[in-house]
Amino acid sequence: MISFEYELTNFRQFLKDFALALDSPFDGEKLVFHPRIGKGYMRLIELQDGMEAIISDFYLKEDILLERKKDEREYYTFISEELTRVKEFTVKIGSDISSFSEGQRAAQYLTSFLYGVTYYISQGTGIRGIRVLLTPEWMHHNLDIAANKDVLLRYLGLKTAGLIYRKMDIESKAIIQELVESDNEEKPLIFYQARILKLIEKFCFWLKKEMVMVPEARDFSREDINRLMAAEQELLNDFSTPAPTIAVLSRKAAMSPSKFKKIFKTIYGAPVYSYFQD
Repeated sequence: MISFEYELTNFRQFLKDFALALDSPFDGEKLVFHPRIGKGYMRLIELQDGMEAIISDFYLKEDILLERKKDEREYYTFISEELTRVKEFTVKIGSDISSFSEGQRAAQYLTSFLYGVTYYISQGTGIRGIRVLLTPEWMHHNLDIAANKDVLLRYLGLKTAGLIYRKMDIESKAIIQELVESDNEEKPLIFYQARILKLIEKFCFWLKKEMVMVPEARDFSREDINRLMAAEQELLNDFSTPAPTIAVLSRKAAMSPSKFKKIFKTIYGAPVYSYFQD
């Protein structure tokens, strides 16, 4: 297993240090994985107003443990990624842990520098997507959500309580596809700027609606939410077959069907099969 501990000051320095840890080349903009470690790349994109992004498309041949130290600066990282062939993927934010295994997930979430974050990614996992480094100033000037500080603080306070992930919709997946495919040709800065801003705006629109449900969601235990996440993974595990029945999913969550349906709609914002069809 490869372990890498770091303080995130900017993405260029992160990629430079990460390349050294992986014994992989980095030309100042693009890290290409050593064949022993995996296959693919992580590419730096520098945008306007000091915003940075990393576009990733790779799979791993080694287990990797990444640990980002907490920082007193008010910075944020927006993540929009698709994970495939996952044996185990674990995120620890502060003292809270969220984990899933045996499947795939396409999700969006936001982390704060005020919490330390640890990622464990098992070998064989494929990752494609984008990470964006955001400053409070950029968020204030570009996003309505920055004007509602309470929404942001409530969201970040939930950490890994099972409420922080937004399922990636079809439009967001298409944007990620465009960004990844852009590695094969030169694109103007506005190409990246427009698509990345669209992803962030869609997430923030969801976030403001999601936080309205937080008081009701807090009526559920952490164990309820963790079991619900396992059932959600079962629901989305294979789109080539019909969705599992409510009876199957509720047994997976160790709940009665009525309780399962209530908690699912509260946490994910839609009834089970509407969520599956989206």
